[in-house]
Amino acid sequence: MTARTKIPIAVSGDIPPPIATLSAMAREALDDADNDVAKASEALKARLLTRPEVLDRIITEVVSVAVSTRVGGAMRSERRAIILGSMRQIGGGGRDAVRALSAVVGRSILDFPLAGGVRLRDATREQVIEQAALYERFAADQAHKARWLNAIARDVPPGTVVGTAITEERASALFEETNQ
Repeated sequence: MTARTKIPIAVSGDIPPPIATLSAMAREALDDADNDVAKASEALKARLLTRPEVLDRIITEVVSVAVSTRVGGAMRSERRAIILGSMRQIGGGGRDAVRALSAVVGRSILDFPLAGGVRLRDATREQVIEQAALYERFAADQAHKARWLNAIARDVPPGTVVGTAITEERASALFEETNQ
């Protein structure tokens, strides 16, 4: 367990200051449970259910996160359906053809939604450039993590866990080395 500065939170004392979020409470619960997610989840849930005043304070945060997650998921599903539907060949008949046809009815690749809700067909050049840059940043971040994890895997002998084969310093160095 790494040493962290703990934020005073309601699960272990008085009503938390405004900075104590569910994320901070979750991190403390994980620390207390030695990073056992199931144990930390149960402990945090039990603590919150016995402190209704704290639970009331985080409900808005939880609803906000849930709504954002669901809306984002719906947007990703819509994007996926538009891309796949517009690129798919309808031939072959049967159930797959019906599904493919239903995915593209009334839609085209130009209906692809960009951040902010504007459709590709209605976007300005600047909005498209901004969206492309966003995807490039996501892709670069994911590619960096893949390079880093592959570098770690190369340093760990088969049958060995990472924490016994690589130090924090080596993992950090690999993180920096693979950040191209």
